[in-house]
Order: sequence, then C-alpha cells, then structure tokens
Amino acid sequence: APTILRAGACRLHVLDREGRLFVRVRDESASGRAHPPRIERYPYDPAWRIFAAFEPVHEPMAVPLRIGVVTQETAGGIARFRHDGHELALRLQEGSAPDRWFVVFGDATNGTETYGAGRFLEARRDADDPSRVVLTGGATASLNMAINGVALAASRRDNRARRRPLFVTTQVEHNAVRRPLLALAERGEIDLRIVTADSHGRVEAGAIVEAARDAELVAMAWASNVTGAIMPVEAVGRALAETDTLLLVDGSQAVGVVGPTRSLRELGVDLLAFSGHKALHGPAGVGALYIGPNAHPLRARRGASGRIAPWLVGGTGGESTAAAMPADLPTRFEAGTRATALHAGLLAAVGDRDGAGDPIGHARRLRAMIVDGLAALGPRVRVVGEADASQCVGVCSFTVEGFAPDEAAVVLESEFGIIARAGLHCAPGAHEALGTLQTGGTVRASVGTTTTESDVRALVDAVGVMAGVGSRAGA
Repeated sequence: APTILRAGACRLHVLDREGRLFVRVRDESASGRAHPPRIERYPYDPAWRIFAAFEPVHEPMAVPLRIGVVTQETAGGIARFRHDGHELALRLQEGSAPDRWFVVFGDATNGTETYGAGRFLEARRDADDPSRVVLTGGATASLNMAINGVALAASRRDNRARRRPLFVTTQVEHNAVRRPLLALAERGEIDLRIVTADSHGRVEAGAIVEAARDAELVAMAWASNVTGAIMPVEAVGRALAETDTLLLVDGSQAVGVVGPTRSLRELGVDLLAFSGHKALHGPAGVGALYIGPNAHPLRARRGASGRIAPWLVGGTGGESTAAAMPADLPTRFEAGTRATALHAGLLAAVGDRDGAGDPIGHARRLRAMIVDGLAALGPRVRVVGEADASQCVGVCSFTVEGFAPDEAAVVLESEFGIIARAGLHCAPGAHEALGTLQTGGTVRASVGTTTTESDVRALVDAVGVMAGVGSRAGA
C-alpha cells in the first residue's frame, strides 16, 4: 500500500516502484474535482469494432512502462490487425473475466492529454479460434461434413444402446441441408423431424426448440435463400445452449451480410457452414465449416471424435503412419489436397470486407425499394414471402401473372439486361409452404454491395412493362 501524506485538502501518495519513489498528488478542493469538465460523447461508429488475429505467447513478456519501470507480465498473446493501412499489434493480458483480454496501448496524446503510459481497454476473447475454421469446397461440402460427421459420431457413441439419434430441421431448408438429412433417415441412421413453416416461409423459434427435445442436432438456415427472411437463429441458439443439442447453421445467405454482435459461441452456434462466392465476393468452389467447442475440442487425444467425426478421411501431409485422422483441428477435417488458389481468393475477399460499411443496411434499403416498387404495380405482380425488409437479407421473390418464373427470368435478361434466378431455388419445401411449388417457383432478385438504387428502379420498371402497367424507357 502507498504511504499517504496530507497537507490541507491535498493528499500525496508516495509509491515505491522497484526502489524508485513516485508522488501522486490529489487536491480534493480542486475545481476540476468539484465541477469536472464535460466529457465529449460520440455516436457509435461500426469502424471502431476491430477484429484481430490471435497469436498465442507462452512465455512471460517484458512490458516497458513510460515511467521507467520494466515489469515481467504474463501475456496470453498478441492481437495482430490491420487498420487505416497500417499493420498493428497489441499485447494481451488477462482481463477482468475469462472471456476478456486486458490491453494497454499508447498514442500521440500520452503524457499530455492522457494519464500515464497510455490508454487501456478490454477486448473480447472469443472462443472462435481460427483453428476452428475448416476449409472446404463450398457450403454444400461443409454441410455434408457437419451432418454426416455428427451422425457418425452419434452412431459410434450410441451403438450399444441401439438408439437412433434425433435430427431436427425446418421445411424451408436448401437441398444442401435437406438431402443429406433425408439420405441418413432413409438408411435408418437417424430419426428426422421437420418443423413446418407458415405461408410466408417463416418458422417459429418455439416450434424448433419444442421439436428438438433430446435431439442430437438442429440444422437450420440463418436466412432463407428463397425469401431472404432471417430465421430465429439467435433465439434457438439461446434455448439450445441450456441443452446437449448441437446447432448447425447454414450461413450461405447471411455470412458477409448479417454481422453478429456477439461471437458464435455466445450465439449458441456450434457449427456454421458458408460459401465464399456469395456476399463475401470470393471465388466459387470454396467455403468453410466453423466447428465450435461443444462439437469438438481444439486439441484432442488420438482417436477421439468429440460430437463430430471426420466424414472425409485421407492424407493430411502429416502423421502418415497413423490409421486414424489427426486429432487436432483443423487438420482432422481437412483431408486431401487443398485448393490453395481458391482459399487464397477467399482470404483476400474476407480482407476486403473489413470496413465494408453497413452491408445489411444497404441490402435492406434496396430490398424495401423492390418490395414497394413491385407492390405499386398492381395485382398482376406478387411479392412472395416476408415483406418486411428489416427482417430480411437482400433476397426477394416475386411472380408476374402471365409468365412462368423461368419465362419471366428469360425476358428480364434478354429484353432488359437484368439477371435473376427462377425456379425452386433448390428449396422445394420453402415453395411448398409459400404455395408456389406447383407453379414452378418464383423469380428471385438479389441485391449486393454493388447494387444501386438505379438498378432497383430498372428492375421495377422492367417488371412493370411485363405486367402491362409500364412503358419501356425511351418508347
């Protein structure tokens, strides 16, 4: 404890730092203490949220302080990141809670406007270690790896009990989720329960949670690839976090658009599959599977599988004499030759997304323009599914009376130079719920970060011409 001297309203704290004495003066009658100046507050800027790569450090690090003392602090690692064109690094120490790092940093105001050696902050220590990201050939490969891997691990664990694990999914899923599950159920390897959607393609979180009692896995999309509706992943994740059920999320339509405010572990997501070529703007033929700590430990003993086992096995470039796949992530799930060029393209695309502004706000604004514009064209044009853009990503489905969906898409491209997708979009269950299965599906318009308001107006004008309520520009 420091030695404290008093002189009137002043207190002098004498500190001993490795044989050097320092005096800290506090005047309780100072006007600044009685009437402290107003501290400026600034609105939150998303650019202030910085993601850094974690580099572990296992030895104590010497941390110099500006007051002349060098201390040996146990630093858990280094956070490396790029900001404003500069490569930066910060040393991380234990924070106030197990999920926090304590970070001290300096800037140009040190010693003048800022007290002591620098500022400090606490950074979130996510459980989403980069080693938990397994590189794959796309979202379909990731989803097959997750679904079949969980089923394989469950069958090994429950073989003696002769109990089939229960898997739960929803009616609106893409065939990349639906078909692997149906195949497992047809072979008698799992019991499958499918939660139905309403006529707008929405699925209630409570219905999913109720169906998932004693389930091994829930597999669901973050956002519908037909209507763009965001599914209740967060609510389901919160509920399942209190159980032993794993949550697999198909993030194909959401990753790169929907920015989670919390880590995947905090969201209750145990497995996340996504592709590189959609909102991330990476190359086709590459994707990834995030494997959370509830599904598999980072470091496991040989032969251990956790809750997910390798479904694809083969060479890994190491431990070649072993009969089983390596125990540690991500190597355990990365058999075979990697598509290095595609993975490099994905890495570059992810880097370009840093500081990409507000992709979800942009997508919702343009989707709202599409919905409002099409609705104004009259009854011959119908928006299918969720109309509220605030509940969606940048995907919108519609139909035009007098045109089959594939015919409408051909006219849009050949006559107006607008490319849209038509048909069932590999999600027949979603179209069954929406009532569009028997009529061939819908026309689907998708917006991205490069889509402009003029692009949206051109689409609405073109559909108006097709519906007979507008005229061709220049006509």
